[in-house]
Amino acid sequence: MLFPTIQFAIFFTVVLALSWALMPRPRLWQPFIVLASYVFYASASWRFCVLLAGVTIGNHVAAKLIHRTQDADFFITDLSGQAGNGIRINGTRRAQSQLINGDVIELGKARITFATAPI
Repeated sequence: MLFPTIQFAIFFTVVLALSWALMPRPRLWQPFIVLASYVFYASASWRFCVLLAGVTIGNHVAAKLIHRTQDADFFITDLSGQAGNGIRINGTRRAQSQLINGDVIELGKARITFATAPI
């Protein structure tokens, strides 16, 4: 499905209308928008669905790793256990740690600087 086509215009109109209708219900909207993304990418090539699945899984894992408490504090939890590679916060291995602005999270060879911004 290419952008300058009638097929895309119809797809976009339907997805936009349903998306707006479902936004007040996040439990319905989230799976809908993910499914719509898969349909769009699959129309170009099934290979893009594999890429999108990787991103979907990566985001899900990140959401499990970094979570927010009712006090609006952020925590990160190592899901790999004692035998896993673990996570390091500012160079120190941690099973769980509260995150503050500027903390450097190390996951294997990746380094991520944690930052928050007002909503």
